[in-house]
Amino acid sequence: MQQSRWEASNNYVLPTILDEVEHCSVEFDCVDLDHSVNVENVELACATPVKGRLRERFAFWKNIGASKWVLDVLRDGYSLPFMSLPQKAFFNNHGSIAEEHEFVCHEVAKLLASGVVTEVRREDLMVCNPLGVVKNSARKPQLIVDLRYVNQHLRSHKYKYEDIRIAAGLVFQR
Repeated sequence: MQQSRWEASNNYVLPTILDEVEHCSVEFDCVDLDHSVNVENVELACATPVKGRLRERFAFWKNIGASKWVLDVLRDGYSLPFMSLPQKAFFNNHGSIAEEHEFVCHEVAKLLASGVVTEVRREDLMVCNPLGVVKNSARKPQLIVDLRYVNQHLRSHKYKYEDIRIAAGLVFQR
């Protein structure tokens, strides 16, 4: 029996910048061939590809006076603001993956087919974050990536939501 594409590689990387893939990764195991999905037969939610569309309009953004940061992101992609690089780590998927095996295989196939994720070799990964499945209030499953480990190494900006009384006090100071 021939291995499926998921069994052969078993690694997927989620993008963290516009057109390239870096830093964040997930591992997924589709062991049962009966549940694997042929990528060519997957119907994409968006018929119009959007990858790289903003970059194609770089001159427009420059002409309207976009900030240096915006132009850098459009040209080079968004880079995560790491304070420190995480140690090499591989995490097991959440138990919900096994419970929603067919759904997960289908969702990963859609991500691969659309170019949102790319297969990579395990030895090329720095961190392999776990996948999970949560259900919304309508009980519809949603694929998630648990990035808590990577988030510990990112610079975070603290901010506080103020209520309307604070905002009114700022506007109507005596």
